[in-house]
Amino acid sequence: MEDDLSRCDPPSVEDPLRTLLSIPQPVSPDDDDLDSPPPASILIDPHGYISAHENASTAEGFTSGKLLIRVTFWTASPPRVSCFTVHCPTLPQESVPYAFGYLPKILNTVDDLVLLRFAISPDGGDEVRPNSDEYFVYQAGDIKKRPSLHPILVPCSLGFSDREPVLLRGRGMFFVAILRRRPYDYKQFDVHLYNSETREWRTKMMQSPQEEFDYSYTSKAITIGGELGSVGWVDLWHGILIYDLLLDNNYLRYIPLPSTVLPRRLNKINPLLTRDIIVVNGLIKFLDMQTYVKKLANSGYIPGGWEAATWKLDISKNDSNWDGLQYQCFSSFIERHGICPNAP
Repeated sequence: MEDDLSRCDPPSVEDPLRTLLSIPQPVSPDDDDLDSPPPASILIDPHGYISAHENASTAEGFTSGKLLIRVTFWTASPPRVSCFTVHCPTLPQESVPYAFGYLPKILNTVDDLVLLRFAISPDGGDEVRPNSDEYFVYQAGDIKKRPSLHPILVPCSLGFSDREPVLLRGRGMFFVAILRRRPYDYKQFDVHLYNSETREWRTKMMQSPQEEFDYSYTSKAITIGGELGSVGWVDLWHGILIYDLLLDNNYLRYIPLPSTVLPRRLNKINPLLTRDIIVVNGLIKFLDMQTYVKKLANSGYIPGGWEAATWKLDISKNDSNWDGLQYQCFSSFIERHGICPNAP
């Protein structure tokens, strides 16, 4: 069900995962940043820590096994990294790390909502079952309401990776959407949609884009938003499949990613190592990066530099014309010759 490196078969007590789960949180409860006004934006570690410390952001809920669980966020001003912690107050503190099957993780965020995933033994013991995934949506508080933790019960038949769920904010509610290929039909898709008001899932059989499209697998899910309530699933080697959720239809749109000016690589590596895509202020921004190594005369390699190209797409134009190409380059080649190879 999951191919992320942080998820694996339940480890033994001697597994290094136990050490990871015992690492203290990097933002201390006594940190000076916690007394300052929250920053406009933060950098956050997607993997959580196990800690009993709490603050005003703490929200609590119950797992499917009726185990009380609390989630707390610890903000720090960039370039410092913020983090979140998970705590099971009804368990003895020394046994908490053994109750988790892998690191807690943030899967998706939008506005004041965070989709979280972790696996914990139903009774808090040290035997975590393969299907012990627990999903929650954390909602930040404000002056009128406290933070909250909403459990998301996922049907056993719905398997998906950490890269596939996406959140969308509605009026007083939220949606979780997951795009999955239909069995035995490579070009057909289903959207599985969770509604926080009804607390139910429904499946929509989607009509694939009419134009030719190239889509292998989902590298990342993004919330586009706008009047149509658009969400997208990105194949970082090829393009974006978009669903306009608020239209409540069954059509997928496709936007191909721009042709890169950088040297083409084999599509066998994880594209997130060299590519990324985000949505900021009504723009979809795409980054492609190429790194180089230099072989030493005797043996081994050293960094040789990097190149990066960025594009942006205006969501409001409702088209697939990427523009605003920017080109940046840093390389040992520049240091010697003052120019960047392959620059347009």
